[in-house]
Amino acid sequence: MQNHVISAATAIIALAVSGCGSSTTTECLSSEVGEVCAVSANGAITFNGRGLEAGSQVSISAAEVEGSSSMYEVDQDGMLMPEDGALGFMSGFADADFNFTISAIDKDGEVIDGKIVIST
Repeated sequence: MQNHVISAATAIIALAVSGCGSSTTTECLSSEVGEVCAVSANGAITFNGRGLEAGSQVSISAAEVEGSSSMYEVDQDGMLMPEDGALGFMSGFADADFNFTISAIDKDGEVIDGKIVIST
């Protein structure tokens, strides 16, 4: 799977500023043909996806950050499309849990909808 990192400088949200984790963890929401994943590494959380409906949008919001809901374009190959860097959620606290609500449509038109809880 080729990972694309979603980006927008304005979408980078600092949740905390001291310390950081050092392990890598991946949590995904999947259908039979598509998935959206959160990857936690070194205190940062990034997102990627594949098998999604071309031209659709993926909604990602963080419960811990009010007003953090954002929409991201899926490219013509069904991958989350990068925009100017990484959609990143930074945490200064090791072992902090973050709750993301994800909504996407896979290439067969099925909804991928749910929560990802991932630690930094």
